[in-house]
Amino acid sequence: MKVSIIVPTYNRREKLEKCLDSLERLDFPEDEYEVVVVNDGSEDSTKKFLDDKKDDMEVLKVVHHEENQGIAPTRNTALEQAEAEEFLFFTDDDCIVPEDWVKRHLEHYDNDSEIYGVNGVQWPVDLNLVEAFKLARHYDRYEGVKVFDGEISTGYGETNNLSYRREVVEEVGDFNNGLERGSDTEYGRRVLEEGYKCVLDPSIKVKHLKSDSILSFLKTKYKLGVSIKKQTDATEKIEEDRDTTDSTHILEAWKYYNSKVRFFEKPLFPFIGFLSVASRKIGERGGI
Repeated sequence: MKVSIIVPTYNRREKLEKCLDSLERLDFPEDEYEVVVVNDGSEDSTKKFLDDKKDDMEVLKVVHHEENQGIAPTRNTALEQAEAEEFLFFTDDDCIVPEDWVKRHLEHYDNDSEIYGVNGVQWPVDLNLVEAFKLARHYDRYEGVKVFDGEISTGYGETNNLSYRREVVEEVGDFNNGLERGSDTEYGRRVLEEGYKCVLDPSIKVKHLKSDSILSFLKTKYKLGVSIKKQTDATEKIEEDRDTTDSTHILEAWKYYNSKVRFFEKPLFPFIGFLSVASRKIGERGGI
């Protein structure tokens, strides 16, 4: 088997169904890929849905956690179950992949034997002001293909649209079970630190079915701050990473945001930015 596609899930039965429908429609031979779904102790109808789905989706492999363990342990369970010999793919249970998703990733590996990881991007189905802000913060990710070869990027490795050669995962190991948020990009950082050449291709897009409200976005930023604090207790290191976002980047991000939102939403960019940084700082400092 050439490709294993890993999908962790928790209490998103309806979105998961749409995700699996897209993975079932992939333009890729069925005997060359599998879809490994790990249900992390869902309390809705996810378990029954998956057990029924196995009967009509031949490429589907299902594992159930009896209790909720978190996103990193769930991905690690999937890694243990994945049988592909060449490539491990990742997406989320609230994402819809295009039919040529696997082929687009594999093109990079075929074109350059020294590429060991490929990251695409996700694009919100509902581009509200919060989603526009999230895109704008990293507007430069969408400006063309980027190759990381000896360069470290703190944002590389988002598992909504990602693949690695199998040998990379065997070398780098498991996701960090101690991180509630950001375990995927922390893993990506480890991959780059090992010297693996990777690529970010924004033309490979998956649709994201979830659209954050301001409240849910700030909650995520808080959890990310907690995870960052667990990665390092050196406050100066956290501040150093944040200082890489200079005024030019902020101005360009604001321009990008303005191009995506309605007129009366344009002045809200700095307000959302302030709340975002404040929520993350509170998380980094151990909560309120």
